[in-house]
Amino acid sequence: MGGGTDGALYRRGLIGRGVDARGWTGWYLSPLGWAVLHHLDGTTRPADAGRPDLNTALAEAYPAEQHVVEQVATT
Repeated sequence: MGGGTDGALYRRGLIGRGVDARGWTGWYLSPLGWAVLHHLDGTTRPADAGRPDLNTALAEAYPAEQHVVEQVATT
């Protein structure tokens, strides 16, 4: 990659070049690029639309304990 904006974004890992099923090449945003874009203006990746955020997904996967186990001191 040469200089300029495309080269700078490529070297920093924000964009990459990919090939689709038809053999066409083009630029795409890397996961880091999507993270920066989401941080700057709240844009979500189209594939992630409708997905819960990480905190919600973890709360659903590991719900809080409904009961508390009492600890008994042994002497």
